[in-house]
Amino acid sequence: FPFIPASFFYSFVLMEKPAFTFIHADAGPVDTLRNDIVEKALEVGATSLLMMDVDQVYDPQTITKLLAHRLPVVGAKVHRRSPPFEPIILRLEDAGYHPLNIGESEPGSPVECDATGTGCIMYNMDVFRKLPKPWFKFRKHPLSGKGIGEDVGLCRDLKASGYKIYVDTSIDIGH
Repeated sequence: FPFIPASFFYSFVLMEKPAFTFIHADAGPVDTLRNDIVEKALEVGATSLLMMDVDQVYDPQTITKLLAHRLPVVGAKVHRRSPPFEPIILRLEDAGYHPLNIGESEPGSPVECDATGTGCIMYNMDVFRKLPKPWFKFRKHPLSGKGIGEDVGLCRDLKASGYKIYVDTSIDIGH
């Protein structure tokens, strides 16, 4: 976005944050921006990387809750920005990704899924050291031929490399 909404800024200011380096990317295709952020995080020696989209509002404990899980990949419950606004917590079924039913999940306990968005997700930097570049790229589903976003594509690569993907459903991010 060419601007940062005030609601994002206010929520970021109120977040509990350990020592951190702010890394940003300003303009370009989203896959390129995300890859550039990972490269910069590797250059500064980051141990974890939290990707946060600026069109969302974050709970003050987002970072501390995600870090507390000590998982290689864990996200917050982010919703689609257009109808039906369901959480982007997906399971792979047949030839595509479908919403995972999280109705019975225990609040605060991470739910394992096959894919999630990158609107609010924390990665241990080792995952990027183990996967080939580029990490984020658009592609087509091998069975359906439908387009797969850069975020779900990375999830596919992570799962193929043996990583599990989790979402903490108690961290509900406003979109």
